[in-house]
Amino acid sequence: MTTIKWIIVGIFAFLSLFYGFKLVIEMVWQKRLNKFKKTVGEPIVNISYQMIFKNVYQAVLGLFVVAAVFMTLGQNTGLIANKTYIDAKNIGSHDELSALLTSYNGYQNYLYEDSVGAPETDAALDGSNDTRSYTETNVQVEGVDESDVIKTDGYHIYYAPRYQNELLVFSVDDQGEIILEQTINLNDFYIEGMFITDTQVILIGYIYQSQAITTDEFYCSWFYVNDTASVKVFDKENMDLTYELTTDSHFYDYRLIGDVLYLFSQKYIYQNTEEYRPQYIINKDSIETTSYLSYDQMFYFEQEMTNSMMVITSLRLDDLTFDAQAFMVQFYTLYATQESFYMISYFYGYDEAEGNWFTNAHVLKFSIQEDLSLKYVATGSFEGYIESQYWMDEYDGYFRLVTTDWLGKNRLYVFVEDPNIDKLNVLSLVDEGIGLANETVKSVRFNGEIAQIVTFETHDPLYTIDLSNPSQPEIESSPIIENGYSTYLHVWDQDNHLVGFGFDADDQGFVTTLKLSAYDTNLTEPLSSFVFDESDQYYQFNYSEAIYNPKALLINVDKNIFAFPMSAYIYDYETNYYTYEAYYFIFNIDFSNTNVLGNPIIITHDQTINYNKIDRGVEIENKIYTFSRTEIVVFDLNTMAVSQRLYY
Repeated sequence: MTTIKWIIVGIFAFLSLFYGFKLVIEMVWQKRLNKFKKTVGEPIVNISYQMIFKNVYQAVLGLFVVAAVFMTLGQNTGLIANKTYIDAKNIGSHDELSALLTSYNGYQNYLYEDSVGAPETDAALDGSNDTRSYTETNVQVEGVDESDVIKTDGYHIYYAPRYQNELLVFSVDDQGEIILEQTINLNDFYIEGMFITDTQVILIGYIYQSQAITTDEFYCSWFYVNDTASVKVFDKENMDLTYELTTDSHFYDYRLIGDVLYLFSQKYIYQNTEEYRPQYIINKDSIETTSYLSYDQMFYFEQEMTNSMMVITSLRLDDLTFDAQAFMVQFYTLYATQESFYMISYFYGYDEAEGNWFTNAHVLKFSIQEDLSLKYVATGSFEGYIESQYWMDEYDGYFRLVTTDWLGKNRLYVFVEDPNIDKLNVLSLVDEGIGLANETVKSVRFNGEIAQIVTFETHDPLYTIDLSNPSQPEIESSPIIENGYSTYLHVWDQDNHLVGFGFDADDQGFVTTLKLSAYDTNLTEPLSSFVFDESDQYYQFNYSEAIYNPKALLINVDKNIFAFPMSAYIYDYETNYYTYEAYYFIFNIDFSNTNVLGNPIIITHDQTINYNKIDRGVEIENKIYTFSRTEIVVFDLNTMAVSQRLYY
């Protein structure tokens, strides 16, 4: 039982005893007084029914509250955000968690532990109210920032080259020239993601500590690597480190909403461990403190116990304080709005009674509270699996979810939250008509009352689904059909205008190369397509990170920009060497033209004999800054020429 419950029980138990004792004392003294009055000949006065009723009522009310609290304890339910917990159970203590781990069968989540980070993105519009225009990170929901390896505020560009333990800070002058201002060596800390605010630069990554393994007989060069998840906060003005949070759980995903950083991490725990609770080590103002998450803030789901703990940390960047809670589930994919978070969890186990394996899929909803912390409010179940956060959406109080499976069964769910208990109930389900036989979902885009879904086996139907009536979604007839499929869809200047990025394929369904397409969903075929052909003279492999990570896309609808990096390696038969090519393609998207896509601008970085690629492009004041490990190439969209090359 939680501390708050013990306090409530104590208060009302005391009140109940007090009013009960008061009633007994009143009756005893009234009886003695009447006995005395009888001896002296005075009239006897009985206790009024009103006073008896008042004291009995108050005593019974106190007992009722005490009983209610204990009944709640017995059912393992609670109240948060005016919800009664039916599914989520509070852990409460070290011993209870040990007992739960004893019942854990160990089968859960082998299929899903090492899932690749989900693609992310969508609104990338002109930057803020600043005097300079710039394009921000391509994110899924406006106002919900996502981390990336590069960020800009229009005046500075912060870049974390992949697999390197340093942060590069560049300044951009009034002529648009870029200058390397500072290189921050982070020692054993390696950056995985980055955010910036008006006053801070926030780095998220891992501290790697290695040591050689030796024995008495021999020495070997194997290394044991211990990775510790960490958040570092720098003062943007002078780039001094002002705050560091280190935890023993592994960061999986994160979002920045306003001045609050929401961190989702995974921690694996095992039976008979002395300390199960997630640990936090804080270094603030050169003072280090250690704290642990309370068992009162740890929960599990009956029948689906696992040794995998999802830890949610809400870090307020204004005063650098945080709240946390944990759930015994395997974290998979995250979708967030400015009011709610939705998290996908899979439970994989073995039913000994039935003698078969099973998979349970759940979505957990968390709401942002007045203090900006997250609170669990509901959970729902579904069939199939999802590959991307873009397969989820919240609109007008409804949660929409698209799933697929290996047998080609595709579904669209519409959930509605139960107002009284922690349930997401299925309002409607479309499980027929999305895709032809054996086709699986490849990409999804929600846009208000519309959902667009791409499926594929040998061809690419692009379906439009009307969700204006959430209880009765309708698949519109005549989907768009083309070879290949899009892995990412972006809504352009109108609801029916889409740009898709993905793969081309031959008539048998074999993927050949990458492709960019423009669609009018009122038609049955693409308006325009650009296929990245492979050369006849060389063997080359066209690849773009944007295929699986839409944050690699630079998109500005107002300026008609759709840009992304492309990599290729080429074999030269004369020299018998491979060389690596790093390209950046910039398309001008204009749906008023016959050829919507037009011919791209192609920026190239120097050929290398070692693997190299362009990580990102950044747009500031109509200049595109492209970053690779060795150089920066700046292209001026006004003069249509390269204006600067910077090697570092």
